[in-house]
Amino acid sequence: MEVQSYRLAIQYLQAERYEESAIILESIVKDYPLCTEASWVLGLLYVLSGSPYQALKQWENLKTDNLLSYKQMVEEKLPLYDELYQKYNQALHFVQAGELHLAKNILHSLLPFQTELPLPVDFYHGYLLSLIVIGETESVPQELNQFPLYVKNSSVNRNLVKMLEDHPISEPVGKRKMSFKKSWSKRQFIGSSLVASLLIGGVGFRVFSQQKEINEAKPVIQQNGSVQNTETIEKEIAVSKDQQSGGQDKKQVLNNAKSLADRIKSSTISGLSSYRNGLAAFRKKDYKMAAAQMEKSQSLQPNEYFSDDALFFLIESKQRLNEQENILFLYDYFLSQTSKHYVFSPYRDELLLGKAKILMEAGRSNEALPLLGKILTDFKQEWTSVEAVLLMNQIKAQEKN
Repeated sequence: MEVQSYRLAIQYLQAERYEESAIILESIVKDYPLCTEASWVLGLLYVLSGSPYQALKQWENLKTDNLLSYKQMVEEKLPLYDELYQKYNQALHFVQAGELHLAKNILHSLLPFQTELPLPVDFYHGYLLSLIVIGETESVPQELNQFPLYVKNSSVNRNLVKMLEDHPISEPVGKRKMSFKKSWSKRQFIGSSLVASLLIGGVGFRVFSQQKEINEAKPVIQQNGSVQNTETIEKEIAVSKDQQSGGQDKKQVLNNAKSLADRIKSSTISGLSSYRNGLAAFRKKDYKMAAAQMEKSQSLQPNEYFSDDALFFLIESKQRLNEQENILFLYDYFLSQTSKHYVFSPYRDELLLGKAKILMEAGRSNEALPLLGKILTDFKQEWTSVEAVLLMNQIKAQEKN
């Protein structure tokens, strides 16, 4: 074992710079799997950062003095952690449904538990993101100041502070007539990953990965941040059971059902993975790669909670590549979907505006007017309504001439 690296990891741990410590310790454990001391400390780090399941997994095959008592102490806290994870997942559901104030309230209710046990950074980060998205940005520094040191030291929250410094909001929230999105368009959110972090549950990836694998219980939100389409799985299982006749026994039916569920799970994770790869490419302005990955995500999972994001970024990527062929089809496909993921998508008004602009450029202003009118009716508090008014005035001026 590299003693110097191990000592540096301990120093980071003592300074509550858990991410830096974890990087070193995980590398040591990988290179020296028989080093029980590093494995023990890595598990302890997971406990201190609010990841009890990761800690127990790390300690699974470890035999050291007093380990049993430490494991028992952690296991006693698991029911409370499960309850908190469930509330966190509920908050993400509200985010997906556009109920951001409800999500913020739930996330805020999790934070007082820090007096009883260490909480994941994701809880704090999700709360700060919700404050920003609903327009309570001015309270973020004060809230962050009250968080534990390891939360302040986390890269996600440091990046959040930097983003706020780079894009300050000069006017107090209470004095603005328009919503938060007037000052911060969704395109700015794309660049900073705020909306994506909330809508795809990005702030919860590490939390989800801590949860125990449950083979028999009905899943709600599963590991790795993916949402299982349980209705689809249950329907297919029911069909498999109905089809069993004569030679097909119960064991075979259950095996078929499990295989089907595994395939659906694999497809969901692959679709999410493609989306995340596409988002990373988009941020790097590699729009060709972004478009390819978003298109792949859509083909794998066209109706998941991240599917509207994938389609939106596919459209945005093609626009930046100036690939206008069939672009209206993509707009129409998005706007015609009846799934809640599309109906309540935060990109809906921006896509209405984008389609209206394309129609106007093509000399089809009469077709653009209903879209602009819908923005004024359904999204009158959004920044897009200002743009819609300007475009409508432009059309009227053209008609007079």
